[in-house]
Amino acid sequence: MAKTCLLHSMVFYAVSAFNNAGFSTYSDSLMGFQNDWLFLAPIMLAIVFSSLGFLVIHELQSWATIGKGRPWALYTKITLFGTAVTVVLLSLTLMSLGTNGHILLVTDFPLVVVLFETISAFAAVSFATGITSQLLPVAELVLIVLMLIGRVSAITIVTALALGRGRSALHYLEERPIVG
Repeated sequence: MAKTCLLHSMVFYAVSAFNNAGFSTYSDSLMGFQNDWLFLAPIMLAIVFSSLGFLVIHELQSWATIGKGRPWALYTKITLFGTAVTVVLLSLTLMSLGTNGHILLVTDFPLVVVLFETISAFAAVSFATGITSQLLPVAELVLIVLMLIGRVSAITIVTALALGRGRSALHYLEERPIVG
């Protein structure tokens, strides 16, 4: 009976994390696992892996099996770089703010909890370890920024910055067509 329950829990959380659903079978979400790397790490990996998107996953899989000499597409590079930089920098920012507002990476929370909250916010997953209510408003603002960046995606942000306000390749009609 215990093996069946454990297997059910493993499958449930794997699917919930990979699909960014955030459903939990526990009434307190994942608060009871705040210091459990063995429980939180696979969930974090599934969340990050699924947030990359199927195009990036397919290219990484092809690169690993077919040929490692082949360069990655620009989309893959931007997605991987944007995800890594965002999660690392904003995790460090969240750790530096913590609950006391110290800037020297002093926090009241273990690294695994801060990393989990960052990844969960970035992927817009509703998993929680229960630290959000204890954060300063500035740290909550970091989570808000993470949710927005994760929702919009790195590729959209980079494309918008690259295109800027330069000359558009699109041209609008300058005549007044007669309709009817």
